[in-house]
Amino acid sequence: MSDKPQIEVLEERWVEFYDDTILAVLVRMDGVVRVLVPVRPVCDVLGVDWEGQRQRIARDEVLGSTVVEMTTVA
Repeated sequence: MSDKPQIEVLEERWVEFYDDTILAVLVRMDGVVRVLVPVRPVCDVLGVDWEGQRQRIARDEVLGSTVVEMTTVA
């Protein structure tokens, strides 16, 4: 069995963020309902370096434990 969480997409919604839109996804992960928001597009809109933010998130005690890496297929 994989140690990756089982994810069921419940709803997708494009959310206005400043003058752009970002996809937010309501999911059930291992029985818990959560909202997932991709960080890279937020970084792009704000004009900050994605890799630097990714490293900061990984080092943070709280945020680092909540990161889920996802690949979307259109």
